[in-house]
Amino acid sequence: MTESTAAGADSPGTPSGAPLDEAERLRLDKLRRSELAGWLQEQSRKAGVWPSLSVVAGLVQTGLVIGQSAVLAWLLHALIMGGQGLAELVPWLLALPLLVALRGLAAWAREMAGARASLLVRSGLRMELVDKVHDLGPGWRRSQQGGAFSSLLLEQVDSLDAFVARFLPQQKIAMIAPLLVVTAVFPFSWVCGLLLVVTAPLIPV
Repeated sequence: MTESTAAGADSPGTPSGAPLDEAERLRLDKLRRSELAGWLQEQSRKAGVWPSLSVVAGLVQTGLVIGQSAVLAWLLHALIMGGQGLAELVPWLLALPLLVALRGLAAWAREMAGARASLLVRSGLRMELVDKVHDLGPGWRRSQQGGAFSSLLLEQVDSLDAFVARFLPQQKIAMIAPLLVVTAVFPFSWVCGLLLVVTAPLIPV
């Protein structure tokens, strides 16, 4: 098969050897991205509950940040506007380092859950690749470069780490965390809460 014939076969509806126009290239690029996104989502299911645990830990971390901000604001108001002494505020002052410690614990749990999810996905994908190569037989293996296959098993599979461990959980946290902030603000100032709701679409995602 000649190159022009291959090009024509790859682009149905166009003359043999004719270059793809911009609209066709955009359509094919969108199709490839959609297929890739579906494949990545399918691979992420191998992680089980760990991505969900990472999201929960991230939301707990967000809630602790809100709590820490509320305690700090209350302390400043009590000291500056209320004229209360430090002795009266000792329980609240002790709450601040406790909240900071809990935030660190939640961040650690989030990282550990994400790392575990990534490990499961990458291990499962490597096993699939090894099984596929075994099915292709020794003849196919001899025709391939060993370095390229090693790179596929190691470097290219490891490139999924950041996607599974951080991007997927953060994507869900980014959708839910603003709701937590708005929920915390509304009881104290509906005007500020309304402003947050109105300006939320302006925040780049």
